[in-house]
Amino acid sequence: SDASASDAGSSSPQLLFEVEALDQPVVYPSKFGAYESHPSLANLDPSESNPSAANLAAMNSALTTLLHRPTRQEQTLFWKHRPWCQKNAKSLDLFLASVPWSKPGALQLSYLLLDRWASPTQPLDAIQILNKNHLEPRFREHAVRTLHRLSDSELAEVLLQLVQSLKHEISHDSPLARFLLVRALFNQNQIGHYFYWHLKACMQMPVYRDRFSLVLEVYLRYCSSFRQELWTQTLIYNRLITVASELKTIKDPTKRIPFLHDKMTQMA
Repeated sequence: SDASASDAGSSSPQLLFEVEALDQPVVYPSKFGAYESHPSLANLDPSESNPSAANLAAMNSALTTLLHRPTRQEQTLFWKHRPWCQKNAKSLDLFLASVPWSKPGALQLSYLLLDRWASPTQPLDAIQILNKNHLEPRFREHAVRTLHRLSDSELAEVLLQLVQSLKHEISHDSPLARFLLVRALFNQNQIGHYFYWHLKACMQMPVYRDRFSLVLEVYLRYCSSFRQELWTQTLIYNRLITVASELKTIKDPTKRIPFLHDKMTQMA
């Protein structure tokens, strides 16, 4: 091209690429697209909405088994009877684990069903969608939307599990990370304090250090005056670590208590 010819003598590195020209416009599918009239929704077999007694018993048994992962046969049942699953909020985890990824349109159909899924009676049920078994971003975003119903007291009880779930996000910037940051910033004492220390603990894992460091940096940037309190806590923590290391070097047991008393007095 003229542009590349004029820059041919430049010493700067150049990246040239060619975009394929198509006869028809390329359009990214809408949220629902052609799946609003998908045969799997429009022409359902009655047996799909009303499973037989044997199939119903098998699915209920799977639903009542803690941390159960569906077998091939159960996956077939949960996918076949998706209209029934759609009305049973607790079946979402096993249904998503049963999506036949090899079938064209199955993922898009699962998106459509997900947006019409029955709301869970317990928002905490959404936590199981945030484990390593469900990496599809749309599935995880749906779970996070459900978590918005949690009160700060309820969120505090599961905060550690949710922070750990950040490991399974595809990217550093995720709906879960944003949700936790917002809730931590709006309630510094009940959520933010523990959020900070959970992130610090997770940073000890080298493979995830970059992710948790980035989330922690964002939190500290916007936590305002609470940052000073966290800095003081961290300073005390680091001093305690130093004291513990020094204590290990004292072989005489009778000298350890006086040593600790002296160090604690200095820190007071």
